[in-house]
Amino acid sequence: MGDGAERLNATSVAVHDLAPTLSAFQITPEHLASEEAAQPLLSDIQRGSGAGRCLYVLQVCDADLGQAHLTNFQDGFAAAKDHAAGSLKFSRLNKVEPSRVLYVGSSLTLRSRIKEHLGYGSKQTYALRLNSWVPACGIDLLVAAYDRDAPDETVLLLEDTLWRHLMPMFGRSGSAR
Repeated sequence: MGDGAERLNATSVAVHDLAPTLSAFQITPEHLASEEAAQPLLSDIQRGSGAGRCLYVLQVCDADLGQAHLTNFQDGFAAAKDHAAGSLKFSRLNKVEPSRVLYVGSSLTLRSRIKEHLGYGSKQTYALRLNSWVPACGIDLLVAAYDRDAPDETVLLLEDTLWRHLMPMFGRSGSAR
């Protein structure tokens, strides 16, 4: 086998070894009503996310939402952020066209990170705080869980690529941290 074929084979094995476990969860308006109501969802996320780094996407479930409704998401977020006046840290509102994709991120502790995005975690961590502004609709949480051995740089590169492709309304790319 030539040098090029060996490199191709090694790359193929490495990509296969990085293959994530994929999971999907639905965040309902009930989960945003109280931390207690969110506990079953958070427990499911804990069981489904594994022990390694996870990439995740939060997106609005309803594919038929019009641009006006999605713009309302941006307006609601901005109003909640202004109302908090520094008492809570919110994710960044991006200068992109409104879309169903709210956020792209990665975490070693997915349950805790999603708890923050729901609005029940630390007030000092930048997060979406969905319970303070999202209208009554469902939100999909799509998760790719990688093994603990997956190199952080590789997962970060995948996150940045996904972020640039999906152009979420909120947050920053992984490399901007």
